[in-house]
Amino acid sequence: MSYVTEHTVWPDFTLEQPIKDLIARLYQIADTNEPNSGARLSTEVFTDDGSMITSAKTVTGREAIERSRDDAWDLVSERRHHVLRVYCRENNGRDLMLTGRVKVALRDGNVLESEFAAHLIVDSESCEMGKARFSMVQVFVDTAPLAAALKAQ
Repeated sequence: MSYVTEHTVWPDFTLEQPIKDLIARLYQIADTNEPNSGARLSTEVFTDDGSMITSAKTVTGREAIERSRDDAWDLVSERRHHVLRVYCRENNGRDLMLTGRVKVALRDGNVLESEFAAHLIVDSESCEMGKARFSMVQVFVDTAPLAAALKAQ
């Protein structure tokens, strides 16, 4: 079991294991400082035309998602996500909301912890093919503490 979801409270019905694994993979890759993390997100987590939406930008498609990680580690030395709870709109587990906590260590030594939420849409066709992928991930997080820490540098 992944550190990302080891303490997660799942919906009352049984969410398919490939979807649980996909959630864990999304955040494990986001927490990985490797040159190929963008490529891994675009191929292992999202559909070819998937979208990733944050407060800073929206990226759509394999190439844009891959490039979106290019500067993710410029100011960050460590990132660790933990999913606390997952909610589903329907019992098929394709339309999800989750809450979590993220701990971010900045290169200047500051450490920030914040709660976040995400809306995730699982592509039904990819599930039927045995390779669950997200068609959309939208992240909600208060970026004010990070902005304040960066401004103080």
